Amino acid sequence: MQMKYAGLNGRKKDFGEATYKKLIQEVGRVVYQRLVQIMKDDIDKIHSTFLLSKAYRKKHPHFGDFQLILSTLHQIQDAEGKPRLYIQENELTSFRVTTTMIDNIPVEKVQEACNTYIEKITDKVLEHVKNLKMEAHPEMDPIEAAAKIKVREQIVKLTPYLPDIIKQVVNKQFIPDGSSCYTVLIYGEPTIPNKELTKPWLRRHRAITVMRDPNLFNLLTVRVPRDALAALLAADGTLVGA
Repeated sequence: MQMKYAGLNGRKKDFGEATYKKLIQEVGRVVYQRLVQIMKDDIDKIHSTFLLSKAYRKKHPHFGDFQLILSTLHQIQDAEGKPRLYIQENELTSFRVTTTMIDNIPVEKVQEACNTYIEKITDKVLEHVKNLKMEAHPEMDPIEAAAKIKVREQIVKLTPYLPDIIKQVVNKQFIPDGSSCYTVLIYGEPTIPNKELTKPWLRRHRAITVMRDPNLFNLLTVRVPRDALAALLAADGTLVGA
């Protein structure tokens, strides 16, 4: 439920701090009692939290989750003598993408500025390399002159690779490594499809790493590049393998 209704925490002010705390505690108590009962009924078959979560969903399908939250909220508000707050399920499942900031500047703007200056720096460096002189000055020490010419020859050989080198250096200096990728939790209803179905879908969304959760049978942890995040989040509710 915490994975599916990630927006619940954002409604804390609407519910009131005390009401919200009671809601979480009561829903947790109900789920705990259900899990205990499932363990009692099938203790010989359930040897891990992975299997326990699978058995829970078999007995308590996803469509009952929101009703549990809403009815529990209304019971608490009734007991407190407060008017009932009616909420929609999509309010709790909606998400808001927060922009990563670098010194109060959105990372996208920093990347845009870097790209602009990368081109200018590359042009300047290539122009400098192009105009390097390969002959020694008459008054220069012969050993020093030979060394300088040798270095310049090696720099010229690097010319095809200089644009990529400059790009890597600028990005590394101005954009933190932590912002290059994002970790996304993918929660499947009623379950996560098999690898044959999910692999092509995840490949389209440029997943770098994919790991199935060891505790929840219908949860994947996926890492994607920063520029692929928006498309992956927009795919919320996608029917995979249909």
